[in-house]
Amino acid sequence: MTKVEIIDVMKRFGNVTALNGVSLEISSSELFSILGPSGCGKTTLLRIVSGLESPDSGRIFFDGEDVTDLDPRRRGAVMVFQNYALWPHMTVFENIAYGLKVRKLPKEEIKERVMWALELVKLEGLGGRYPSQLSGGQQQRVALARALVVEPRILLLDEPLSNLDAKLRVEMRAEIRRIQRELGTTLIYVTHDQEEAMSISDRIAVMSSGKVEQIGEPREIYERPKTIFVAEFVGKCNIIRGRVTSENRLILLGRELKLNTEGFEGEVVVAIRPEKIKINQDGRFSGKVTLIETHTFYRDIYLDCNGEEVLIREFSDFKPLKEGEMVRFDIREEHLNLIRPGD
Repeated sequence: MTKVEIIDVMKRFGNVTALNGVSLEISSSELFSILGPSGCGKTTLLRIVSGLESPDSGRIFFDGEDVTDLDPRRRGAVMVFQNYALWPHMTVFENIAYGLKVRKLPKEEIKERVMWALELVKLEGLGGRYPSQLSGGQQQRVALARALVVEPRILLLDEPLSNLDAKLRVEMRAEIRRIQRELGTTLIYVTHDQEEAMSISDRIAVMSSGKVEQIGEPREIYERPKTIFVAEFVGKCNIIRGRVTSENRLILLGRELKLNTEGFEGEVVVAIRPEKIKINQDGRFSGKVTLIETHTFYRDIYLDCNGEEVLIREFSDFKPLKEGEMVRFDIREEHLNLIRPGD
């Protein structure tokens, strides 16, 4: 399949800088997600890869070929839009076949490929229906089949599940992962949903304000955020002020910790995931319980530690706790992630 290289891409709309020097390398057959809030530039980047937008500067390469100025129809990159964009007056079969007819393929080949695509997305027997007769999930499958039937080099998905309810989103993201694995297609997936990106991606690029904040595998993004934005945007995270001494010790919540602080000095920010903090009667830290939130299979405990808020997430062995109670807790040093305050 196809390797994608995005090199130093800039894009402005009037006085707004949508993309500010974005560079990414996406491996052949990779499911690569671009994750970020609304307005961060992720859809603009996808449109530039597809050829629907042109960058002000920077280049796009497919397998080493510069496609920056190539007509979208000749790139082999197909985009599935958030609103599905199905023709309401065409049947499912006709919608899927449309791109093949434009390419003037023989009727028998069109039929074979449409039937293959229907089977791939598990819509066998629904070719004669119209989009209005389908559920949201089924319409999304038709949009996927229409994109895949033309055998694209690269499949681009722009917030494909945002119009579906929670249950359907879970089902469809599993289907997208299955189809991508089955075909080995290079897939670039744009979303603002962290759980979505974490569950299906080989790697993720987190974007903010037109820039890439961090690139990595889902677990790396979650456990080792490189910036405060990534730490706070991807899941719940404690952001606590700390200080690195001249003896390379970390002062955190009034305690001195032995930690590899190479490259850091003075004021730092420490990112700690709440499930990594454990209530322990012999713990080195203490705080007063200010709030307890009980969820389906976990609870969140908020503590006041001399003015610093600390969140602890427990998944089992809930012991009785009351607001106003003092508790002790501990954090293993390997779960502390140091970030420079300006990052």
